Amino acid sequence: MLYSNTVRLILESLGRSEEVEFYLKRFKSTNSSNFCILIPDYDTLNELWESFLFSIETLDKLELFAIIYVGGYESKNYFPKFQEHDFFYLTSHLDFLNKEIKKTIVFFDDNTFLKFYLNHQNQLPRRIHFVRGKGSIHDPNNQPYNQIQPLLIETITSYEKLHFKLYEVPDKVSENDIGIYAIASYLYQKVPDIHISITSSLMLLKELFTIKGSGTLLRKNSKIIHFKKQEITQEIITKAKSIIETSFQKRLLPDRLKNITDIIFDENFQSLIVLEQMEFGFYLSKFAVSIESRGKGIAQDLWNYLENQRLPLFWKTHISNFIKKWYEKISDGHTIVPNFPYVIFWKNISYTTIPQIIEYLIQRGSDFYE
Repeated sequence: MLYSNTVRLILESLGRSEEVEFYLKRFKSTNSSNFCILIPDYDTLNELWESFLFSIETLDKLELFAIIYVGGYESKNYFPKFQEHDFFYLTSHLDFLNKEIKKTIVFFDDNTFLKFYLNHQNQLPRRIHFVRGKGSIHDPNNQPYNQIQPLLIETITSYEKLHFKLYEVPDKVSENDIGIYAIASYLYQKVPDIHISITSSLMLLKELFTIKGSGTLLRKNSKIIHFKKQEITQEIITKAKSIIETSFQKRLLPDRLKNITDIIFDENFQSLIVLEQMEFGFYLSKFAVSIESRGKGIAQDLWNYLENQRLPLFWKTHISNFIKKWYEKISDGHTIVPNFPYVIFWKNISYTTIPQIIEYLIQRGSDFYE
């Protein structure tokens, strides 16, 4: 894709180019002209207006058009700020969504966003970003969450009065964040296939275009599917091979999956862990997370499941792989062998078997055509 030098520099500053390109293609492939909804709070519009506007103008240059929802009893006070810019303004119905409007759309509404979205959800994008002056949802110690489970709200008498009702809220959420957490959780519960995050105007582009993001994503734990050796069919192996080669962007050498004893998938069969049982433990042969799954916490779900099995594990990753930092955190130990281009990791392993592990991995080498 070709962009102006300014836009290209902005995109390059966000993160890895393949991540940015992936999200650009994903957003441009949406059925609607408007790929997401942005809900700025009053702090953003008052104190961080310039950074919010910068993000919107960058998206416009990429021909990615958002719907900006300005709600609440003070919403009309912000019309003059937006009026100076070439946006499409709406004050009543949403019939415009049936047309192709190649502009950012701004909607001023006296009601709450919750009421607006639930009344028109069939016409609106499923991607929603709350843009707050304080950014992410925080814990009671004021530490931001990258991801958080949605709060389950079983009954509600009036969603206009959601913030006046008391719910059982996990202690891990800051008292000041309970309101937006409840609103976002209720939307998550009522609308299928919705994507909700909470970020700041300063971090909005990074939240949109990088896998790690920069905000709080609401998500549920993935269901994990574990196939044992006797359950692994040729169809499952073929699926695993496709995921691995697509994820690593390399072709596997012949027969590299012939000795697998366990394959652990996420529920959508997009990511996996492959194990081979050895006399001194389980070799974590492959940990492949599809680009569609990255940034959604699926890798952590897979690892949590595997960790709960309490298996003796060992694995390796190329010394240049950025994921080695995460592996250092989750492993019991690691080592680097001279003239061997991999870092070797282990967990729940007897130290007496580490020399055997090192010898095995050196002899095995790479599983891919290099």
